[in-house]
Amino acid sequence: MNQIKLKRIGSQIQKDLMDICNTEAHDSLLQHITITGVEVTNDLGLARVYFTTTDTEIDHKRLEKELNDDTAGYLRNKIAERIEMRHIPKIRFKYDDSIAYGDNIERIISKIHEGEPVVEKEIKAPEEPEMEIICDTETESDIEYIYGSDE
Repeated sequence: MNQIKLKRIGSQIQKDLMDICNTEAHDSLLQHITITGVEVTNDLGLARVYFTTTDTEIDHKRLEKELNDDTAGYLRNKIAERIEMRHIPKIRFKYDDSIAYGDNIERIISKIHEGEPVVEKEIKAPEEPEMEIICDTETESDIEYIYGSDE
């Protein structure tokens, strides 16, 4: 599908999710999250929703599991009421630790400017996103083009 259309759909889902979380949600978990981005797959079957939380006391893994298990279906139904689409993508929540990672880098840089020593344990990269291989097939002509013919 056209990448521009996928981004537009993702943007609309993000806008609607934020509106639902801020105005319609009765669950306190939804009122404490911020949607940072939405990626929609090419077949519109899945929407990965990246979020952060304003509540620092909540365990991110537990929150992510709770959102995926308990809340995703409710939010998908609410989105279906707002967006006119033949098929509404399934929602999968993923905690976005890029903001915490950026704050950590800022803290390390300020320590360097102040002359304090920086411990290597403080430098922790965010987790790599899970990669999904949808289709991995090559035709003989593709292989021949890439590696050259044996003739």
